[in-house]
Amino acid sequence: GKATIVGAGLIGLEMADALYKKGMDVTVVEVLPDILANTLDSDMYKPILKEMSEKINVYTNHLVIKTEEKEGKIKGVVIQDKETNKENQLKTDVLVIAAGTKPETMLAESIGCKIGKTGGIVVDERSGTSVKNVYAVGDCTQYSDFVTNEPLSVGLGSIVVRQGIAAGINAAGGTYNLPKGFLLTRTSKFFGIEIAAVGPVKDACQNIPVIYGKFKGSSLPEYFPGGKPISMKVGVHEKTGEILSAQAVGYNA
Repeated sequence: GKATIVGAGLIGLEMADALYKKGMDVTVVEVLPDILANTLDSDMYKPILKEMSEKINVYTNHLVIKTEEKEGKIKGVVIQDKETNKENQLKTDVLVIAAGTKPETMLAESIGCKIGKTGGIVVDERSGTSVKNVYAVGDCTQYSDFVTNEPLSVGLGSIVVRQGIAAGINAAGGTYNLPKGFLLTRTSKFFGIEIAAVGPVKDACQNIPVIYGKFKGSSLPEYFPGGKPISMKVGVHEKTGEILSAQAVGYNA
C-alpha cells in the first residue's frame, strides 16, 4: 500500500519510518524548505535526508492543496510546489496529518486567562495563569525558553511532567517553582539514524552572540572496526563561553 505523511517534524518522520518498516510505499510532504524545523539546524539534518531519500519519497517546500476520496476512503492527494506552483497527484491508501499542533484555549479564554503570541495560555513559574487559582499545564500552555527567553509552546512530556508537579503542589497550597525557562531536549530515531539535541536551533538565536563548532566522529573508537559516522554541533555564548545548545546526528548518537 501507499502512505502519505504531511509534515516532516519528529512525529511525521517517526510515522514515516514505522510505515516504511511495515512495507508501505511512503511519501513525506513538508511545507517548509527543511525537514525537522526547530529540531535540528539545516546543516545537521542532511545525513537523515540522504538516508530517507534512498527509502522513501520526500517533497519539501510543497503544500497539500486537495485530498481525493472514494466511498469515504482516501485515494490520493494533490500537492503543489510553492516556488513553481506545479501540481502533482499522489495516489495513497493512508494519509497521516502531522503538521503541528494548535493549543485548545477556549475554556481558558472564556474565564479571562491571558493568551500569548504562540497561541498558548501564558503560565508563570507556579504553572499559574493570569487568573488567580487557575492553573494550566501541557500543550495548551506557553512558557519561556531558557536560553532565548522567547515565548515557547510547551509540547514535550518531560516538561509537562514538571508543570503538572508545580500545578498540583501549588493548587493544594504548597510552594513549587519551575525554572525561569525551559531547556528543550529532544531525541528520536528514524531510518537507522539517531538524533539528539538540546537548546534552541540556530535560527532561534538571532539576538544572541553564538559561536558554533562542529565535529565528525565515529560511533566506535577508531581502533574498532565497524564504526558509523556521527556529527556533532555545539553552540556557545561568544562572551561568556556558556554552552547554549548541542546537536548530534548519526548511528548511536
